[in-house]
Amino acid sequence: MLAAILSTANLYAQSWTLSSPDGNQKLTVGVASSRLYYSLTYKGSNIISRSYLSLSLDDGEVWGRSPKITGSKTREINETYDSPVWIHSNAQNHCNELTLTMSRGYSVVFRAYNDGAAYRFVSAKTGSYNILDEEMTVNFASAPGSYISYDDGSGFERVYTNTPLANWTTSTLVTSPAILTLPKAKVCLMESDLKDYPALFFTKGSTSRSVEARFRAYPKSVQWKPNDTGKQIVKEKDAHIAECKGVKDFPWRVLLVSDDEGTFLSTDMIYVLGKAPAEQDWSWVKPGQAVWDWWSPGLDGVDFTVGMNTQTWLYRIDFAAKHNIPYILIDAGWANPELTNVSSSMDLQKIIDYGKEENVGVFLWGYGFRFAANAENLARKYSQMGVKGFKLDFWERADQAALRAIETVASTAAKYKLMLDYHGCWPVTGMNRTYPNVVDFEGVHGGETNKWLGINGGQVEYDVTFPFARGVAAPVDYTQGAMRNGTKSTFKVNNGNPMSPGTRCRQLAMYIIFYSPLTMWSDRVTNYEKEPECTDFISKIPTVYDETRPLKNSISHYISLARKKGDEWYVGAMTDWTGRTLSLDLSFLGEGNWAAEVFADADDANTNAEHFTHTVIDIPASRKIDAKLAQGGGYAMRIYKK
Repeated sequence: MLAAILSTANLYAQSWTLSSPDGNQKLTVGVASSRLYYSLTYKGSNIISRSYLSLSLDDGEVWGRSPKITGSKTREINETYDSPVWIHSNAQNHCNELTLTMSRGYSVVFRAYNDGAAYRFVSAKTGSYNILDEEMTVNFASAPGSYISYDDGSGFERVYTNTPLANWTTSTLVTSPAILTLPKAKVCLMESDLKDYPALFFTKGSTSRSVEARFRAYPKSVQWKPNDTGKQIVKEKDAHIAECKGVKDFPWRVLLVSDDEGTFLSTDMIYVLGKAPAEQDWSWVKPGQAVWDWWSPGLDGVDFTVGMNTQTWLYRIDFAAKHNIPYILIDAGWANPELTNVSSSMDLQKIIDYGKEENVGVFLWGYGFRFAANAENLARKYSQMGVKGFKLDFWERADQAALRAIETVASTAAKYKLMLDYHGCWPVTGMNRTYPNVVDFEGVHGGETNKWLGINGGQVEYDVTFPFARGVAAPVDYTQGAMRNGTKSTFKVNNGNPMSPGTRCRQLAMYIIFYSPLTMWSDRVTNYEKEPECTDFISKIPTVYDETRPLKNSISHYISLARKKGDEWYVGAMTDWTGRTLSLDLSFLGEGNWAAEVFADADDANTNAEHFTHTVIDIPASRKIDAKLAQGGGYAMRIYKK
């Protein structure tokens, strides 16, 4: 009876407090002025002031406004998930949860993790209904700074702007994730478990400390782009953002909160908030590296005509086999836009069969919406031929209909045991857990831009910024591995035989720092053949890991982390255009005698970016290593027990 009285009293109090397992995050949820709100403190400091949330339906209901709360329930969740395609082999889902049940057929679930907080709406409504808009307001306790990427409508690939929230332009939306910086903490705003719903964007709110969510409208009609029939564009928009039917879990709205940005590099929070995969055999999903042609398609010194032809790809298969690289990825030009007719210069079946003999699988490029329009037939056809997966490109939309197409392709591909790399696509957060066969996303201002952007393109600064934001959302297909490298003064744009800004060791470190289960060898294979030391090292680097540990980090300045696979650790570090020495603490290695293969910037790397040292060292008993980084430099290390 006493419990019932206290429960009833709590409902009338209209306020609940939820703390993270370690007690650092404290989430307050309540109702004020007939509006559902939340606020958050971190280590006793106010971070998020009272902020409101609601969903507006087309029947006039607004969930979260004048809510009639009929029940509340709390629980602790402490689970470990087997996660073989992730940065940890066992992902941790440890949080405290509050569920508020409302009288009008919905509930709201809140969670407090050690790394931040999240909430979502859950519908128990029957029948069909539309969501007109969603209110997600984040009111910060003080006016924050930010690292944001504006949406340019072409695949979510703009560099980051470091600016106070007060200076955000409102003419262009901000992509998710976005980082807001306050004196006591950094906050990464994002989402997870994005299913059958438009992607999350942000805009400046009504004050200099307020952020609000925005969403793309549902497309009433679409058409193929007149001058590029592989791309689909919206012709007419509807009044709502989402069509819904029956019981539905809406995406999680996530606030990663920490005073150490390194936390963002190793959190499991986004992954575990994704929907669990179907209970079926996923062992056929085999992450790995891939030899790729688009960024630097030539070959030097060969005795045949190089191009999109059989002989060129047999040569690349030989290179992949020699270096134990499990895949090749054939980019645009092998087939028509509909992927129904293979180029006459390509004996695709011969390439696939030869690859099988050499233990090298084949990925194929295609237009995303074209594949979606004929997914069943295409997946069946190419799976039967022995293709291992597809890189599907030019989605370039973030509305609900686009996401439905992306999900349909993921499900169909899984049916036929095909892996997927979504290019020209925003990072669909949580999808890599729900569909383990979706191993990569682009949505990044990646190394491909070095083919056309000059030294002022901001790439070096971007490389030490995006891992803390975009890199948290989903795996990233970046385009690393350039063997032609330049300093600020020697970097030149060369579309045919491109190079990268920054040092050679920076390119090696990218293979460790950027999480990418299908990692590209982006340069031409004959350039790798000229660099046997680097080639041998890259070929050893895993693409998924058992453990990830952040080391020393500062957003937009430098980044360093360690990743473990089996009995070996891989350490990578990069800096901006400021040379520096990072003292790295490797005490996580534990007892025993350890050695390391080390690639470090040479003393003259500030003037010749391709120069490096390659040494083998003993890890000292102090477990302290100084990583000296040149301007735009990098450092890469493979650690093993002696």
